[in-house]
Amino acid sequence: MPGESAGRSAVFALAMVGFALYFLASAVHLYFVYKENESGRRLTKIVPLLLLSVSSLFLLSEGRLDLLPAVVGFLLSILGDFLFLYKKKKPFLIVGTAAFFLAHVAFLFAIGAFFPETASFFPYGLIYLPAAAVIAFYPIYRFVRGSLVFSLLGSAYFAFVTALAFFFVLRFFDPGTPFSLAETAVGLAGGVLFAISDMINAYTLFRKDVKRRDFYIMLPYVLAQAALYLSFCLLPVLGV
Repeated sequence: MPGESAGRSAVFALAMVGFALYFLASAVHLYFVYKENESGRRLTKIVPLLLLSVSSLFLLSEGRLDLLPAVVGFLLSILGDFLFLYKKKKPFLIVGTAAFFLAHVAFLFAIGAFFPETASFFPYGLIYLPAAAVIAFYPIYRFVRGSLVFSLLGSAYFAFVTALAFFFVLRFFDPGTPFSLAETAVGLAGGVLFAISDMINAYTLFRKDVKRRDFYIMLPYVLAQAALYLSFCLLPVLGV
């Protein structure tokens, strides 16, 4: 019906406005981060992801329940971003890390990793996740200088973060996947950028602080979130 089509076009247009504003807000935030303006950085920290989440909610409102895991991932990332404003305090760092961990779990649901009907590689995940956590535990234990709590969280986090890229790679070799090549390639870029951001964050937290560390952490993080939004939300809606 014409009215229904016009309504969908309006919702899609609002989603695109939110996505465009995400990049604008990200540029403003990165400017404050680069200038090491702490008040500006704190003020703009969660604004980009709020806009990205609003954009994804517009698309979700059209009945695309397959977008729900990604939306949950973006919302959990907002919580992690907020808590990481105070990451020098151990409780905030732990809870913030847990929020990002759950966000990655949500993104794995979005990738189809836990649904055998959409991923013939599903069994590999049941092997990869615990194996990666076990293998990573001792190196992470040494890296964080013997903190058992951070070693346990870090090894589990490492498994899920690397699993995001791992499953995107597997999707290239899955002939029965319902996901397009563009969705997979862009998503893989997002998974790799997420891992880069997390590695820089871990290095500056536990090994050596560097000048403008937050800028180097946030730049790949901003691009990663945009890539995952494209892969999980926009490209499927567009049918690309």
